[in-house]
Formats: sequence, structure tokens, C-alpha cells
Amino acid sequence: MKKKTILVCLGGYHPEIHGGGKQQELIIKNLSDKYNFNVISFSTKFDSPFTLNLKKIFRIKIKKNNILNILPLIKLTIYFIFNQSEIDLIHLRGNSKKNILLILLSKFFNKKIIYTPTRYLEDDLYTIKKNNKFLYFLYKKIQFLHCISPIFFSGKNKIIKKNFKYSYIPNIVDTNLFNFKK
Repeated sequence: MKKKTILVCLGGYHPEIHGGGKQQELIIKNLSDKYNFNVISFSTKFDSPFTLNLKKIFRIKIKKNNILNILPLIKLTIYFIFNQSEIDLIHLRGNSKKNILLILLSKFFNKKIIYTPTRYLEDDLYTIKKNNKFLYFLYKKIQFLHCISPIFFSGKNKIIKKNFKYSYIPNIVDTNLFNFKK
């Protein structure tokens, strides 16, 4: 039986310098016997080494402070269209313009979506709902929510329990190594 392929879409994928990258690396490592993984990484730098040997890491370089940063979205669209036949599931981490495009493409090509909010009061679903109704409408199309902290499904985020399938898998980032001071 062919293993299903998960397309992981995130910002910088540099596990040795980003806590979220390290977390994703551990998820991929622990599930690689059951699933194939492809990674799309959006970053301002290409020259940082990475530690995980994957089948594919597709890096799209972005420029800081560029409001009309359309070229990366065009590259993402082309990548997705040409690889959609081998993609079974999309895993989105954090919130950005690329997620809007990926949710729309995923719906068009009938792909399932998992979303992991990463920053409370930035990309949690209550904040998204409060700040952008259209974006919240799109996020309601996801199939599953992966919460890395109880804050993402409690307090103001109690809407998660009513409107989404979710699971709480604690943040596995070493907070002694990755913290605000470092």
C-alpha cells in the first residue's frame, strides 16, 4: 500500500535555529515510517543548513517589507498544481498570505488540511475571527486543528471546541533553548 504524502507549509525551515522548525522536524521524524513528507519553506534566506534529510524541501525566497510579494505566491501555485496528484494532505503552520492560497487550492483539488496555530493573539482562530471574517471563513474549511498549547482551545478560543475537530499535542520545543531572549 502506497504511503500517503503530507505537504508541510511553513515559514523558515531551519530546525537548528527555529523552535517551530525543530518541532516540525520531530513530527516528520516520528511519522516518516507511515507517511511521506514534502516541505515548502518560505524564507528570506536560502543559505542556512538544515539537519533533516527529506525527499523534498521546496524553498521559496521572500523579500522583507515587500507588499506586492506576488512572485512567491505564483511559485507556490505552480508547485502545488504540478505536484497535487502526489499530495494527500496539507499541514499549515502559522498564518500568512500563503495559507489563503493553499486553502483555496486545497479545496479546488479536494485535499484535506491540518492547521497548527503557533502564536497566541496572532494566528489563533479567535484572533483571526476577530480581525478578518473572510480569513476565518476559509479556516473553517480545514479538517483538523493541531493545538500545541491549551491556550489555542480555551478561554476566548473556546470556539474551537464547537466548530472544529482538534487535538492537543503539547509543544515539544525545548523552551530553555528557544526562548524570547535567545
